[in-house]
Amino acid sequence: MIEARRRVRERRRQSAASGDREVAHGTWAAYTTDKCRCEVCREFKAAYMRRWRARRKATTGPEDEPTTGPTTGPTTEEDTP
Repeated sequence: MIEARRRVRERRRQSAASGDREVAHGTWAAYTTDKCRCEVCREFKAAYMRRWRARRKATTGPEDEPTTGPTTGPTTEEDTP
């Protein structure tokens, strides 16, 4: 199933690159499937990511934020070698 989808995406990219098919710029399909990086498609992706980050920030609290640094290891001075 995944291989079939991959082949469809590849044929779509090839037909867009050869000019057989029009690319609908400023859409998710143009950016991801057709790999278009024109100004319109890049602006679409940037706006999409701004909305996604805002939604993610609104739904996660401070305790849900990823931590930086190691998550395992000694926790007290007694645990250190």
